[in-house]
Amino acid sequence: MAEAGNLPRVMRIRQLHPSADWKRIWKNLHAFWTTEAIRVNWYGVIHDILPTNEHLHKIHLVDSSHRSQCGEPDTFQHRMTECGEGTRIWNWTKRRIAWILPTDPANIPQDWTTRPKFQLRPPQRHRAVLWILVQMVWYRTKEDRARKRLHNGELK
Repeated sequence: MAEAGNLPRVMRIRQLHPSADWKRIWKNLHAFWTTEAIRVNWYGVIHDILPTNEHLHKIHLVDSSHRSQCGEPDTFQHRMTECGEGTRIWNWTKRRIAWILPTDPANIPQDWTTRPKFQLRPPQRHRAVLWILVQMVWYRTKEDRARKRLHNGELK
């Protein structure tokens, strides 16, 4: 009964991003059809639980919190939209989303890849934008895993 007075713990990601509309983000995570593997992957990216050098550096498993490819801090936002081919892929994705909405690509925020807190009308357009974003995130995270396996000699 000692636990009856304790308040529930706040999720780590809610502590890191308290201003984010988490109800909307979680609703968007489940608002479209995709495979379970892709949904689990996006869940990991959204909740910042997949390993990055930034996380591994905090627990002293790697020497640096920066990416070896570019020397910038290793965050999922950086991986998705800025590092390596990420800039080109993100620009292409923004142009497709802007065409669907219709708006200027500059109006599509980068954080839609890691915190999809938007609500679009009609619902078909909303689901289409979510599907495009999740496919981009899946490709970028799958590409990182393949690069690591190749570097470790697992792929020939």
